[in-house]
Amino acid sequence: MILMSLNEDFLHHLKNNFHGEVRDDLASRLLYSTDASIYQIEPLGVAFPKDGDDVAAAVEIAAQYKVPILPRGAGSSLAGQAIGAALILDLSRHMTRILSIDPESRTAVVEPGVVLARLEKALLPYGLQFGPDPASMERATVGGSLGNNATGAHSMLYGMAADNLLEADVVLADGSVVRLGEVDIRDRGSGTGNWGEEDTGRQGDGYTRSSDQGLGIGDWGDEDAGRQVDRYTRKNNEESSQRSQVGGRDLYQAFLQASLDIRGDFGDEIRARWPRTWRNASGYALNYLLPWSASKPQGWEEVFGEESPYPPVKEGTVNLAQLLAGSEGTLAIIRSAVLRLVPRAKRTVLGVLAFTDVQEAGDALLEVLEHSPSAVELVPQSLVDLARSVPLYASQISFLEGVLTQGRTTLLVVEFAGEDEKQLVGQAKALGKDVLIAESSSAQKQVWAVRKIGMGLVMSRPGPVRATAFLEDISVPADRLGEFVREMECILQEHKTHADFYGHASAGCLHMRPMMNLKTASGVAQMRSVAAETVELLKRLGGTVSGEHGDGIARGEWLEKLYGQEIIRAFRKLKEAADPDGVLNPGKIVDPPRMDQHLRYGEGYRASGWVPVLDFRRDGGVSGENGLLEAIEHCNGAGVCRKADGVMCPSFQATQDEMHSTRGRANLLRAMISGKFPTQAAAQDSVREALDLCLACKGCKAECPSAVDMAKLKYEFFHHYYQTHSRKLRDYLFGYIDIAARFGAPFRPISNAILTGKLFSWLGDRILGLAPERNFPQFSRVQLSKRISRMQKQDGARNGRSERVFFLNDAFSEYFHPEAGEAAVRILEKLGGQVIVLPVLSAGRTLISKGFLEAGKRHAEKLVKALETLDPEGKILIVGVEPSEIYTLIDEYPDLLPENNYASRLKERAWMIDEFLLRPGTDGNPRIQALLNGTLPGNGKQVLLHGHCYQKSRGPAMDGYPTGAAATAGLLKAVGYEVETIESTCCGMAGAFGYEKEHYSLSMQVGELGLLPQVRAAGKGVIVAAAGVSCKAQIEDGTGRGVVHPIELLLRSQ
Repeated sequence: MILMSLNEDFLHHLKNNFHGEVRDDLASRLLYSTDASIYQIEPLGVAFPKDGDDVAAAVEIAAQYKVPILPRGAGSSLAGQAIGAALILDLSRHMTRILSIDPESRTAVVEPGVVLARLEKALLPYGLQFGPDPASMERATVGGSLGNNATGAHSMLYGMAADNLLEADVVLADGSVVRLGEVDIRDRGSGTGNWGEEDTGRQGDGYTRSSDQGLGIGDWGDEDAGRQVDRYTRKNNEESSQRSQVGGRDLYQAFLQASLDIRGDFGDEIRARWPRTWRNASGYALNYLLPWSASKPQGWEEVFGEESPYPPVKEGTVNLAQLLAGSEGTLAIIRSAVLRLVPRAKRTVLGVLAFTDVQEAGDALLEVLEHSPSAVELVPQSLVDLARSVPLYASQISFLEGVLTQGRTTLLVVEFAGEDEKQLVGQAKALGKDVLIAESSSAQKQVWAVRKIGMGLVMSRPGPVRATAFLEDISVPADRLGEFVREMECILQEHKTHADFYGHASAGCLHMRPMMNLKTASGVAQMRSVAAETVELLKRLGGTVSGEHGDGIARGEWLEKLYGQEIIRAFRKLKEAADPDGVLNPGKIVDPPRMDQHLRYGEGYRASGWVPVLDFRRDGGVSGENGLLEAIEHCNGAGVCRKADGVMCPSFQATQDEMHSTRGRANLLRAMISGKFPTQAAAQDSVREALDLCLACKGCKAECPSAVDMAKLKYEFFHHYYQTHSRKLRDYLFGYIDIAARFGAPFRPISNAILTGKLFSWLGDRILGLAPERNFPQFSRVQLSKRISRMQKQDGARNGRSERVFFLNDAFSEYFHPEAGEAAVRILEKLGGQVIVLPVLSAGRTLISKGFLEAGKRHAEKLVKALETLDPEGKILIVGVEPSEIYTLIDEYPDLLPENNYASRLKERAWMIDEFLLRPGTDGNPRIQALLNGTLPGNGKQVLLHGHCYQKSRGPAMDGYPTGAAATAGLLKAVGYEVETIESTCCGMAGAFGYEKEHYSLSMQVGELGLLPQVRAAGKGVIVAAAGVSCKAQIEDGTGRGVVHPIELLLRSQ
């Protein structure tokens, strides 16, 4: 009998034989109860294997106790295959080694947790790549991609994951370890009989003991050391190894025998019932046993040669490893895999064609394919029009206006790849006279960004009616694509809904997410009815329910309708042979639940929260408590926050802990509001733990496809939390830093002596919880406001100057680091501006960051009142030098004061000093031009620039001029500096975060992800620049290098 809970005996046994961590607490189970699908199932527990031996131990012990077990990668599955009532093995945290790269054989050996983007980066020096390239490759793992039989935009060349998997070192359902690969079946009859020692070699057709070598092509000697990236190290447990060897042979024999029986008994049925499209990720890949396919990728022979068979199985063999592709962890669990690699294209050129609608684009596909492209992607009119309708994004896609004519706004993006750019341009031009050609990498990035922008807007639509993923990656033969779209749109219209079609047109694979409300019974019924009719349509057209994302819960129910009962019987035969007790990811492919079970929302979903201080209408579309709830529910689980580049999400990048990702935090917040915890206190404690390491960098707001704003949710939660919990004293110190600094400034010598003394370090550590390793800022001899006053008196009368400007001072500029503020005012006045220092210090950033929202609201009201008094018409621009402060006017003031129209319009008037200088002044020319007078005073000096997180999170401005870190770099380049912008996540300081004792280690760990090593590597003559005062402190503490505010460089160059 399968156990549905983890008893103490099992946990004791597992933990004593497992090097990794095992968790069975409620918060961990909730974190792993969802993936990127519409489903939610609470697992029994979560284990994090350190290596392949941990995987074997976990499976062996689970088999003894009949505990279901489920391997998981990034949890980015869209159909629910990465969740279940099982012990989840998270292979993404530790099993991330690239074991070898062999450019001669064009193979790589990797562990299942390796992220595809990291593998791609490692292969760049060799001019190679792994063929499957799903859109999720920046966070998707190799194991998950194999489990789904994933592919991507270039599948017409490289096929599916199954076509690129050569061998696999796996754990079978009883915990035994075998190597799966090609098996020569020509001299073995039915496949029964004894297996000799020759069967345990690298061909992978028998059991392989644990060793110190790992899995590779041939033996690894000393000469192989150069190409090894990481090396497997395994423990040696002879007794367990011998036990596994015996069991492994029995289970392996059954698996092989079932495969051969299916090959012989079901061959005709497979040929008759299998989808006519080669791009099929549904069910087990039984056609590879024959081997047979009704079609092949259009460019297969171009890449692999005319003699290369498809599927790629040698005559007289079967490759059992290929059966694992698309099996969703139901047959075996991969410990490492040998992957086929292909040469990377040296050049690419894009041709963009416009059509009136998706049907017309689909009908034109076959003609486009005759030009031998490397990829053809469809971007529908709805996504393009949506992007064009938002002023913020309209400027980004303005380059398309030449091709978007006469209502033709559905796009086919056609890529050509090769070595000769001139030849590629010729191929693109051959598409027709109206083709838009993108040759440069920057132009191509702009083209690919159109779909990303459009889908981001679709996924971030507020309200309960959401773009819903169920049959969302269908595939049909390419010549039936237009027909499918026409009939599918009729089905959607009949059900009073619509969907955006986009995806891999070259392979006949389209993504669609109909708009539905699954919180209602009618919405769930609507989904089921649409699915049933869609499957019938796909069956008639020779298509499949999944072209790359697998079956999971969403599509498993429909396999029998697609394939028929005999094929389902073959699936069951294979599953029962490989997993007789049904412990490997039960309920997937064989005996799946109904698609409308286990819904994350569903008819019975209920949620309740509190009346927030911040306004969430911009996030959820409604005000008050419901706006907060919808903002929390905005996360769809895509897991983009698990990527290793960009700003989002620094705490996850450092910890690799799901709890400390944006998705993890959203999951726990949703669990809290929907009653998943036994008590509200338990819920709040878990959410507090998750949000404690959130650096509030706003990277998620900019980079999450659903625009989840976790920083805003953090402020709101901690405000609510501290209504019933006591705060630490240091919260008041940091939150009200302006008041504390005002009292300390008059006693500067004494204050500075205290701040640098051992007594303060000791007291700060023990009483305030401050990190003793930190250097605390020193009070400036003269405050900024006094410097400005003195400067303006010396300059004389200011009335009659060309432009009036408000300057937003802040506590750190005023009391600790006045140099940047002074430089900004000097430059503004040099340009002929009349600078008015606002009478209210700061925008209240520190109050908001610490969750003092009521106090922050009062501060905002005070500042807005002062602004309105000085400028009733709201025409004077506001300039600042501290990103966190100036962007508070833009991001938080509309949410703090939603009914105040004056406050809401501040976002149109507030600029960082660099953004202000790049924009036109009263004479219509960029202000910086008047400062230069035709000279370039930077004189080619090198600047290494770090952008503040809030700068990096800025989207494009409606006026088309640069914003954020791009504006800073642009300004420095404009005055003659050579600028290199550091590619990194948050610096790690994050305001007060890095000063707090319990956060110091993580703060430095985040800094070491990219920023600090790059600063250390910079030459002595390179100027290090950063606008944020926190960034400055982190860099100086972490590297000992001095940091200058970018605006000071302009003053230096004068």
